[in-house]
Amino acid sequence: MRQVIFLCIALLVMPSHVFPQSISTALRLEDVYSMLHLKTGIDVSPDGEIVAFTLEDRRKKNGPKQSTRAVASGEMVGCDVWITDTKLRVSRNLTRGRGNSWGAVWSPNSQQLAFYSDRAGEAHLWVWERTTNQLRQVSNVVIAAYSYGNPLWTPDQKQILVRLRPEKMLLASERIEAGRLRSESNPTGKSGVTVRLYRSPLPARLDDLASKRGETAGQLGILRSDLGLIDLATGRAQRIARGIIPRWTRISPDGARVAFTVMKPGRPETGWQGYADLVLVEFATRSTRTIVTDIMHQAGAGISWSPNGQALAYTSSGPEAGGQLFVAASDGSGIREIAAGKHPSLSHSYLPPLWDRAGRYLYAVGDGALWRLSPTDNSAGEIAKIPQRISDIVPDASRNLIWSTRGEESVVVIARNDEHLQSGFYKVELKTGGVSPLFVDNQDLGGSAAILKMDVAAQRDRLVFATGSAHRSEELFLAEDGCRKVSQLGRVNSQIDPKIMGLQRVIDWIDAGGKRHRGLMLLPSNYRKGIRYPLIVWVYAESMNYANTFGFWGDFFNMQFFATRGYAVFFPHVPIRKGEPMKGVAEIVLPGIDRVVELGIADENRIGVMGHSYGGYVTLSLIVQSTRFKAAVDSAGPGNMFSIYGIPLNEDGTTFGIPWTEGQEGMKGSPWESREQYVRNSPWFFLDRVETPLLILQGTEDPCCVAQSDEIFVGLRRLGKRVEYAKYHGEQHSPFVWSYANKIDAAQRMIQWFEVHLKLNP
Repeated sequence: MRQVIFLCIALLVMPSHVFPQSISTALRLEDVYSMLHLKTGIDVSPDGEIVAFTLEDRRKKNGPKQSTRAVASGEMVGCDVWITDTKLRVSRNLTRGRGNSWGAVWSPNSQQLAFYSDRAGEAHLWVWERTTNQLRQVSNVVIAAYSYGNPLWTPDQKQILVRLRPEKMLLASERIEAGRLRSESNPTGKSGVTVRLYRSPLPARLDDLASKRGETAGQLGILRSDLGLIDLATGRAQRIARGIIPRWTRISPDGARVAFTVMKPGRPETGWQGYADLVLVEFATRSTRTIVTDIMHQAGAGISWSPNGQALAYTSSGPEAGGQLFVAASDGSGIREIAAGKHPSLSHSYLPPLWDRAGRYLYAVGDGALWRLSPTDNSAGEIAKIPQRISDIVPDASRNLIWSTRGEESVVVIARNDEHLQSGFYKVELKTGGVSPLFVDNQDLGGSAAILKMDVAAQRDRLVFATGSAHRSEELFLAEDGCRKVSQLGRVNSQIDPKIMGLQRVIDWIDAGGKRHRGLMLLPSNYRKGIRYPLIVWVYAESMNYANTFGFWGDFFNMQFFATRGYAVFFPHVPIRKGEPMKGVAEIVLPGIDRVVELGIADENRIGVMGHSYGGYVTLSLIVQSTRFKAAVDSAGPGNMFSIYGIPLNEDGTTFGIPWTEGQEGMKGSPWESREQYVRNSPWFFLDRVETPLLILQGTEDPCCVAQSDEIFVGLRRLGKRVEYAKYHGEQHSPFVWSYANKIDAAQRMIQWFEVHLKLNP
């Protein structure tokens, strides 16, 4: 008996690394990689009875090994249209994995559901007939098969506006494939020549090379489409605009016109400010009129029709914009700025200002508060401001108007408490400015990006939204009775058990210069105060943007893999310090690690670091400046600002390297103008200082970073450092679209790398 007591006491005081996390509670790779992910939004039937949405199964991704036919783009591969009955809480896969299907939108009478699908070999418009439970292809015309832009019903339900594949235009992949086949069939004949000629000097403007967002002229070219109306009865398509790159598209309230924005790439001389033109087409006459040129708008989206169709409202956004609100007459007679100088910046990259139903007022968010502006008397006034900063107004199904739970006496907004990382729905009384919480939790309601996908959909007195947290995968919820009753609409990913996950918390620290910083922590799921755990530092850029996201990144780099295996995970918020980014990350991250150790969470002798893409650059930057890391994983991280400067050279002459180095990283001109600055911020030049064992993960089809990873590996190997290089053939830059088998293999390597260097060698 005495021996048993001594054994129990020994186990209680034994260091945590002696008994690692139970295998039975460790999050399985297969469970995460089999998760279904919400794509392209939610649509609630006008009668409020059925929710339609798109779910993506990433196990079906094949990266660059896809067909060159007009099928779904890479983003839409593995997608199916699902529906859920709001009364029975029963969900079913409407398209059942045949081909790829996405972008479901209800008809005004709730009887038909339009969506895109390549189930017949090419991407077409399909509908589901609710009364007969039948799927049918509406037309043989091929649609532009990428993620932007769902079908739009005309109010009379006779036609559907879609984005069509341009006539006589091959996709970039088909041009490449066609050239390759011609070359193989006639390698010596003149007609088989596949040469592409580039000339010097460079274009006068750097925007002819690339844009900050990575959407180069060539990539934007792939997004070109025609706008067309498809007749639901005959299947005939009428093209009303050709060869454009639309982002935002809306039919006027009377159904007679369509307005859309045409994207333009950013320009370095304007701080990479994005622009868009606003164009209007009359359905009856096919006449086209540009209403506004060069709107300062980073996403080319977010414009709303007035209820009478006589005006369109938008705000300016982007690095050079002031967040002004404008109203443009739909007849082209003029543009007015509303309440200039009377409000803070109303800049919003995705959501437009929203009208009330009478068209008297516009509502927008500025400086975390709800504002009301009047186009009639040019006034502006703050309605409500609360400690929980307001981020969005919930729109109604039209996406033009405010959505109210009771007449127009109140609206519903999304607000977030930045200190406690809580977000939720709040009701704002329009007359008094009174605010009351409706549903608040430690969760992520998505904010702007989510509403762009329509992850929040309001219909009648029902609000459907998707939400998740750091320890819970994203699921659908239904809010009823003025949002006073909130319940879950079934479970999409029942294999994820939130009870075994590590919990999120916020860490604060002060750097050497006295500046306060914040970061996220995932505590080990077996966390006990007083025990020090091995620590993995996950680095990217601004971590607070990923708060309440499942495992911080949700898929390939799901940090719950490590939290459920007995690690603590630290995700510091690292703003990019332009001009000296390498030194800047060390000055922020290293004191943050000191703070985690000081709090008694981390074992200072067992610290690892990892990151992907820019996070890979941060990882390399840290291990050449500090020897405290016992293991590191670099996934597709650039390490040499000289060699990345001119790559990749795309077919159209565009390149990624210049806007990355001179734009994002803030190098002062070219390498010939700022040679020493480029050296100081290139980890490659300091590889001789590395003492940390490094694992490199890289896909061979990555256009920007495969050569960078090659350089890092060759340099470390030549220096005799401990390095392993896992190079995955046929895979792209983003591991989210890697094949299922390669995801599993790479994740196992990451886990084993840290097991060897952190857990088994304390």
